[in-house]
Amino acid sequence: VDIPAQMSRAAIHQYKMFGLMPIGDTPRGGGWWYHTDMDTRRRWYGATGGGDTPEGRDKILRGKDEKYEQMKQAAYGDKVRPIDLFGNKRSSEQHIPIIDGLVNDHEGQFQVNVPNNGALAGLPDDVVVEVPAIVNIKGIQPLCVGELPAKVMLTKIIPDWLDMEVALEALLSGDKSMLLYGVLQSHQTRSYDQAVEVMEALMHMEPSEPMAYLEDINEHYQWPDIW
Repeated sequence: VDIPAQMSRAAIHQYKMFGLMPIGDTPRGGGWWYHTDMDTRRRWYGATGGGDTPEGRDKILRGKDEKYEQMKQAAYGDKVRPIDLFGNKRSSEQHIPIIDGLVNDHEGQFQVNVPNNGALAGLPDDVVVEVPAIVNIKGIQPLCVGELPAKVMLTKIIPDWLDMEVALEALLSGDKSMLLYGVLQSHQTRSYDQAVEVMEALMHMEPSEPMAYLEDINEHYQWPDIW
């Protein structure tokens, strides 16, 4: 049975571990122990192992390709009515209602990504957080969610924040050793040499569009002078 991630065994287990029910994309991540191999993924996410598997990603990409073809038909087909392709019911995605709220003042509450500025206690103001917000013609007005339980902050929120800061510092400084540190921290890494090999392989992949027109990643990231 294909179980939605929101009601998967992994989601319920995260509720038991952390004391709050995970929603959105959170159940798909949760922890490395849900993703060690395909059998483990099936245990926590059902027969398909959830969406974050090679098969799951292929399915998502096929769906995107099909949707892209439909969009081209709707845009350029003289005899194609978009309503026949996409239906007349609003999807569960938030971006259109958010635009509707900002432009037409159809107010609603949505999940948004914004600079913290005190919305979530315990994180700096300049860290982007995902929080509920009222959206209308006045703009996006985040709601203060206050403090999360200490267990959630110490085991999930703060570690994720520090991982983000490490990755950001690596990007801003071009320090290749900090990039390597991120690979070494992964639970999929089995040795130092493997981490270096994986990082170098990723950095030498042929860039896709539009990345090919940006700065060469191998010019941006350099080992420290003392390396």
